[in-house]
Amino acid sequence: MVIGLLGPSLPAIVEDLGISYAQAGLFFTLLSLGSLFGASLGASASDRLPRKALYAGCALCLAAGLALVGFMPGYLTVALLVFLLSVAGSPLGSIGQSIMLGAAPERRERNLSLFTTFGAAGSLLAPVLVSANFTTGLAWRFGFLETALFALALAVAIVVVRIPTAAAPKLRTNALAMLGNRRVLTTGLMIFFSVATDSGSCTGFLNISRRSWA
Repeated sequence: MVIGLLGPSLPAIVEDLGISYAQAGLFFTLLSLGSLFGASLGASASDRLPRKALYAGCALCLAAGLALVGFMPGYLTVALLVFLLSVAGSPLGSIGQSIMLGAAPERRERNLSLFTTFGAAGSLLAPVLVSANFTTGLAWRFGFLETALFALALAVAIVVVRIPTAAAPKLRTNALAMLGNRRVLTTGLMIFFSVATDSGSCTGFLNISRRSWA
């Protein structure tokens, strides 16, 4: 949801922090960089550590970071928090996906589809929340504070709900060796370029917003 909060809030953030759109573009770079580390570490940790504690801990870190963004006064502190938010929040997807796929192996495809659907719904909620805040005259920071409450509720739900433990790790194959499989390589390239296209749309939004506000 963080990228869904940043995009619609960007013109207000630029004005409030007194920065340029080029500087604001760093937020999205840091967001992607944090996801690169966070998602990888989360996927590996979910196979080795207690998933409930790990899942709840990531949600709590995300809630704390989102709340802090609502009070950070300067550009550098907000940029740093965006990076840390991405590192802390991106493992939620990896861990959640592993839980969904491991809960009922005979329904892996259906569970993965449901997981993706819920993720899309969350991405939609963020810009709707920002729009509602701006319509009622609230500052851009309120969106982050409100989303922090969602993340806190998620952490509580994780503690309450029963989550199956991870199965014993199976024999692992080196990631580079897996790329030797043409199907794996093709799928990986398709995901890479689809995400790159989606990220590129953020840059386009920055350019359009810059012209509109010039």
